[in-house]
Amino acid sequence: MREISIGTFIYVFSCAKYQVLYLRQDISYIMAKGPLRDSGRRPEKKLFIPPLHSPPMARQKPKKKAAGKPAPGKGKSCGALRILGVAILLTVVATVVHTVEAMWNMPYYMDEAYFGVWSEVMMPADGPPGDGFYMLSTLFSFITALIYIWAFHYVYSSLKGRGWVGRGLHFALLIFLVAVVPGTMATYLLINLPLPLILCWGVSGLSIAVFDGLIISRLC
Repeated sequence: MREISIGTFIYVFSCAKYQVLYLRQDISYIMAKGPLRDSGRRPEKKLFIPPLHSPPMARQKPKKKAAGKPAPGKGKSCGALRILGVAILLTVVATVVHTVEAMWNMPYYMDEAYFGVWSEVMMPADGPPGDGFYMLSTLFSFITALIYIWAFHYVYSSLKGRGWVGRGLHFALLIFLVAVVPGTMATYLLINLPLPLILCWGVSGLSIAVFDGLIISRLC
């Protein structure tokens, strides 16, 4: 009976020893995130112990889709009646600016030295322009306004600036660089006119471009 008790005690002690060894290996693995180097026992799966006081997951807000720019050539929508109304308004603005410019430069227009420069439409005789000149001038201003409106919608997605004012000024700058500046330089090279008059035409073209850009950006 004594021998059985001693054998049982030795067996229980050996089992407890191995259990302590295995427990030590598991604790070392948990602390070092891997098994001991000197241990031949390799766990099949890695253990994951969450923290006792893990904070709740932050509630993520749904991401808003970034508003993309419209494709080139697809700007704001504008009805036919609105386009006609804006074109008429731009024609009136151009007529007013040209009238102010003509009154300012009247000495150049009345100078006989430049009578041969003007076309027969503008000066059919030695005197002021006829009705045909004003009708064609109004028609050409209206056609130009329609072209500007179309161009604004075509390049709308590329215009930069805050609000309609920024886009309008950007579009006015494009008009000035593409139409007014080349026209002014060509006039100086090809037509025998005084430089102050040509520069004044350039300034009036810039004024019309600014007015047109702001009006189109605001109303179309």
